Amino acid sequence: MATFQSPGFAHYSLAWSPFLNGTLAVAASANYGLIGNGKLNILSVDPSLASGPILQRQYVATGKEEDSIEDLTKF
Repeated sequence: MATFQSPGFAHYSLAWSPFLNGTLAVAASANYGLIGNGKLNILSVDPSLASGPILQRQYVATGKEEDSIEDLTKF
């Protein structure tokens, strides 16, 4: 089984891309979404699951807002 960890962030939602095969988005929030930043991780997953997911991109909500990310739709 493949796993992905993002220390300090709780994962809330994930969505497969309908446009890019093997691409998965994972929404995460610091402090269980109560206060702090959110993070969107874009992962590349091998269809055979021979290796773990590979982080392709990472977007972090920073600045005064410090918004958490708790849900995803199609991307």
